[in-house]
Amino acid sequence: MRDLEKELTKMSEHFYKTDVSNQSKSAIYTGIEQAKKRIKRKRRAMQSMIAAAAILLLFLSSIKISPTFADYISRVPGMQTIVTLLNGDHGLEDAINHHHLQKLDLSQTKNGTTVTIDSMIADSDQVIFFYTIKQPGKKINPQLNDFDVKNKDGHSVMGAAEFNYLLGHGSKNQSPIHDRLSVSLDAKKLTDPLYLSLIFKMGTWTFKVPYDVTKYEKMKMSYPVHQTVSLEGQKLTVQSVTVYPTRIAVHITYDPKNTKQITHLDDLQLVDKQGRGWTPPDGLVGTWSNENDQTFYLQSNYFAHPRSLYLRLTRARAIDKSARYVTVDLKKKKLVGNPAAKQIALKSIRTGVSDHKNDLTLRFAVHVPSIDRHSGYGIFDITFTDQSGKQYDTRSEGTEMFSKSIHYEIVNIPNRNYKGPITLKIMDYPERIHGDVRIKVK
Repeated sequence: MRDLEKELTKMSEHFYKTDVSNQSKSAIYTGIEQAKKRIKRKRRAMQSMIAAAAILLLFLSSIKISPTFADYISRVPGMQTIVTLLNGDHGLEDAINHHHLQKLDLSQTKNGTTVTIDSMIADSDQVIFFYTIKQPGKKINPQLNDFDVKNKDGHSVMGAAEFNYLLGHGSKNQSPIHDRLSVSLDAKKLTDPLYLSLIFKMGTWTFKVPYDVTKYEKMKMSYPVHQTVSLEGQKLTVQSVTVYPTRIAVHITYDPKNTKQITHLDDLQLVDKQGRGWTPPDGLVGTWSNENDQTFYLQSNYFAHPRSLYLRLTRARAIDKSARYVTVDLKKKKLVGNPAAKQIALKSIRTGVSDHKNDLTLRFAVHVPSIDRHSGYGIFDITFTDQSGKQYDTRSEGTEMFSKSIHYEIVNIPNRNYKGPITLKIMDYPERIHGDVRIKVK
């Protein structure tokens, strides 16, 4: 077994001995629109990175629920299972408290395995499915290989999605297994019904799901903002804040004239005058239309009805635009010139390490501050170029996080006869800019 796989296997075995719910081990699969065509190929990249991230992060995490919600679930049969799938999201707790959980009980049995879509929480921006897998008398290996949500015309309405990659990788997967799938929706393509397809290792299940388009399109509160602020001279504009029952979408654009590329907003949150705060969920935190146009997600306050709302931000990850490219001489196995991205160093180039045995595996050491000790995120773009300017796709990218101050970024590329050194574009970077942003939203 290959080195990275060995390490992940060891960590997974230790992970499954800890007292953490299986459903909490949720991996994030970001189906960014521009990368949709590469979803199947890139899923493997996300898996290796997220498996390591989830394993380390979730040793330290636990689910906390409000007393009101705890009282509610104690009186409703079957609700305890759903609680473990909410990952401490108070906005979703509020949605359930306000009877926004829709019971479905859609069930199909194939070759002795029964998959049931138990219920869902939905709006016009996202739908969260809760489902159960049963296979009496057997251990289950229900690895979710693929999925989609289509409208009645057969067109996909799925954007970014969150699913549990680690489901089926432990030794305790006795039937039944409960899990969730969260899918961002394309509001322009929604119909009643929708069709959910789940493709597991043991087969494919497709369900006809009722979806009230008229009802859900009314369930949102939109606040135009259009206010420009800056962090260390780098400008960003908060365009709007839209509150849905399942989450809050904050639309932000960046000034193309900025000298740094902002890649992530660390502590973005909404607060009210009473000091209540709405922070990012433990899951999908954002999507990108392009490098200067992002939507960030926060836990919902749709049912909380705060009288006032302020957007707060004090730090963001950013990299100098002049330092966004790393050039690698594959033959000499070294970085070319003196890279401006000082935090990144090439450690090795090997073959026979990835699933595709002839691939080249590039291993970079990335020096990270303490704040990023438990954070795994892709450093490089999913494409690269050679000296002729021809563009290629990376095979996969993953992150090893076995050190306090150094992460190892693993990039697999096809072993081809490239013309000269190759150039990788940096999409995220462990350096920050700071400020004190407070914007009135409501």
